[in-house]
Formats: sequence, structure tokens, C-alpha cells
Amino acid sequence: MLIFQKIDEDNNAQLCFSECVDYWQETFPMTNTKKMISEVDKDHDGLVSKEEWMSFWEYLYNNGYDEEMIISEVR
Repeated sequence: MLIFQKIDEDNNAQLCFSECVDYWQETFPMTNTKKMISEVDKDHDGLVSKEEWMSFWEYLYNNGYDEEMIISEVR
């Protein structure tokens, strides 16, 4: 959840595309950011809520990603 708070520049409890691009600007290509948002944004409103964020990472954890792998993905 700490990473979510770092990405959420306007502190509105939602991540938008531009916040994600700003956070990952040099380590995560823009196309990957779009893909990630489309995977995580279950209600397709163009925003990632805290619930959607946590659900996505919990799903990965429960399906073979260990904590170290998850942390390396979001840094």
C-alpha cells in the first residue's frame, strides 16, 4: 500500500494513468503502464482504486509471485 500512496500524487485514493507514468517514467515503458492499468482497473473507469490495486497484487501473490518478485515489479 505504501507504493500506492507514493504513486497517488493528488492523494485522492485513485491512480490515474499520468500518475503511474510519472512514477515509473524511466523504469516501466508507457505501453506497459497502459497494460498494467487495463489489467488492474476492473471497473474500467480509467482509474485504479486502492481495492483494485490490492486485489491485483493479492491475486499475483496467490498465483506464484512471492513478495520479493512483487516488490521488484512495483519499484
